[in-house]
Amino acid sequence: MKHFSAISRYPLSAMTLAAITYLSLFRPPSIGELQSIPHLDKIVHFCMYASLTSLLIIESVGLWKKGHKANITSASCKSAIAATLFGGMMEILQGSMTDYRSADILDFATNAAGSMAAAATIWLIIRKRNKKDRL
Repeated sequence: MKHFSAISRYPLSAMTLAAITYLSLFRPPSIGELQSIPHLDKIVHFCMYASLTSLLIIESVGLWKKGHKANITSASCKSAIAATLFGGMMEILQGSMTDYRSADILDFATNAAGSMAAAATIWLIIRKRNKKDRL
């Protein structure tokens, strides 16, 4: 029952985790002309993990609720670490479970950069907003 409670508390994060898992482990669809965009793979990795981290933070502290009192520093750090570890696990699984994908350290670094950038951005925005509210 605990697992269902986590999914109900973090529904958007759970859906994002499922989507990232699918995109990471199953045969990628053909993207045609988009393949000509330089570093598209890295852009997608950055965006996926920035989105995951953002959703984890938002859902863990309830940023949509008026007057939330959560510790944004703790939530940002924990969310970025969790998303980065998940990204590392996905890279390992790609290398060991598929024959059409490979584990790539640069993908992992891009995943981590997306997670850290999202956590830092949200942390800065909330801290600035909280300072303004105190004035």
